[in-house]
Formats: sequence, C-alpha cells, structure tokens
Amino acid sequence: LEALEGKDRAKTRPTPARVAEVQKQADTAVACLDAIKHTSWGKPKGREGTMQIWHAAKGKVHHFKVHATFDGTPVAFLSLLREWDLIPTWNKFVPKAPVVSETLVTVRGGAELYLPPPFANRGVMFDASGVDLLDSHACLVCTWATTEGAMTAMPPELKKLEPAFFEQSAFVIEPRASSKRPPGSRVADRCECQFMVAINPGSLWVPGWLIDTILTVIAPFIYKEVVTLLKSISGSYAKRIEQRAALYGPLVGRVNDLVNRDAGAPEEAASSASSTPRAAGAKK
Repeated sequence: LEALEGKDRAKTRPTPARVAEVQKQADTAVACLDAIKHTSWGKPKGREGTMQIWHAAKGKVHHFKVHATFDGTPVAFLSLLREWDLIPTWNKFVPKAPVVSETLVTVRGGAELYLPPPFANRGVMFDASGVDLLDSHACLVCTWATTEGAMTAMPPELKKLEPAFFEQSAFVIEPRASSKRPPGSRVADRCECQFMVAINPGSLWVPGWLIDTILTVIAPFIYKEVVTLLKSISGSYAKRIEQRAALYGPLVGRVNDLVNRDAGAPEEAASSASSTPRAAGAKK
C-alpha cells in the first residue's frame, strides 16, 4: 500500500497497525458481500433496463439494494465511485461532493443530497475504502459509513445542511466478459454490480411518496447516466485514471486474468482461488 501511495518500498514497509487496518477493511468488505448475496429482500420495488432495486425500512434506517449489469470495464466503473468529487458533473441529485482527505484506496468525503420540495437538502459524511477480493471472491468491493472522524471533518458547505448518516454500506463490482472467446483471449468489458446502502435521514420524516420518487425517478436517472458514461470514459475521468495509474493500472490486468481463468465461471474460480484479500489496486 505504501508503495502504491508513492512512497519508497525499501524505506517504508507496512506497519503492523497498517496491516491490521487493511485486514479490518477486508473483513468489513467480506461481511458486506455476504449480506448483499445472502439477505432476502423479497420482490424488487423498481426496475429500469438491467437494474432492479429493493427497499426496506428498519426503524429510522432505510435500506436500498440495487442489482444491475453494465457494458463497460470494471476499472471504468470503479473510477465513477473512486473519483467522488466528480459526481456532481453528471448527477444532479448530488450538487456537492467534497473530498476532505484521500489515499489511493480510501476517501473521506461528503455529499449534499437533493430532496424534492418541501424538504431541504441533507448533508452526509463518510469514510470509504476499496478492497480487491478478486482472488477470494471474484469481485472488487467499496465500503463506506458515516464515522465520528468524518463528521468532525465536515466542510462548511455541508455544515449548513441538516445531517443524514450512512450506516455500513457497500458496492460490489464483479467483472464479466461479453465475449465467449476461449480463456486467454477474453477481456473484462462488462460489470455485474450490486449496491447496498443504509441511510438514516436524521430528523427527516420520510413519507411513502419520497421513497417512490427515489425508486422511480432518482435511481433510474442515475442508472441511465452511468450507462451513458460507460460508453466512453473521457474528460475528467480519463485524466484521473491516467493520474492514478498506480491504482487502476494493476486492476486492468487482474480483472482480465479473472475472466480468463480456466474454470470459466467466476463462482468456480472464486472457490479455487486464494482467500487472501488485498486493498484495491495492490499487486500480487
């Protein structure tokens, strides 16, 4: 990790505390993956293209799950998550997305979340990390939650808003190949994605029509925008991918290796692979 973050590998090796931190992030990612894969959500509450979306409320916390398949490389899709501050350039429902601090594989940031009248927008903060579980679970996982540290670091533009809070949430990216070419010549050019978010709206009372708006207006809009973006990654996203070559570069080879495994199916490949997790972008 230290090498990926631009430090001298020979002079700076991961400390036991850093190793423990990465292991904790990996454990969280695996737990979230298990929740996404094995929790029963019932019938979808909304659909758009390949996207299905579910909703469940538990007390004040609202849980959403999304499943969709996209034409686009896993690395391109990952950039839409990792380059958080670029979100407002295409998502009108997130007018502000400040990044307070970051490494290649972690982000402390926030967002202004749009709410339709008569409600006022909400501000939310989070700590996020990415974990490469390609060897053990055939996927990349991004996890995030509101933490005390993130709330303390809330920038002025969000402090003026009523707060909302993320409970443990995650995004799973599973590389796929659209071609049926023999192993060794496949390219990971598709993503099967699952998204699980838990949000506590704070003091906001959430009426049924607001949930319907999220399911039938906001989620379909975001899905369509992502489909369009993935057709041709360019502009600011292309520049970021180039600038963060230490993160995205190794992943290109790793996701292509995954779809070219002799086992063929990701599930079979995952069961026969090493169970050692690594932070997203770390080399073998």
